[in-house]
Amino acid sequence: MEYQIIFGNTPSKSNCYKIITMNGHASLSKTKALKEYENKFYIQCDKYRNAGITGYFEIHLEGVLSVRT
Repeated sequence: MEYQIIFGNTPSKSNCYKIITMNGHASLSKTKALKEYENKFYIQCDKYRNAGITGYFEIHLEGVLSVRT
């Protein structure tokens, strides 16, 4: 099994979107924190970028807590 380490704080799902109004209709927009995390994830995830994955795949996430003092 290959491992890819992605650094950063994953934003919680409930706080990732905000309600905006476009042309008189309510819509959802990504928060700044989510956009920044997606950018950082994309930059760090070089093993699988352009890998041509076309079918189902499995991903296992392992949380690591780092405490700085």
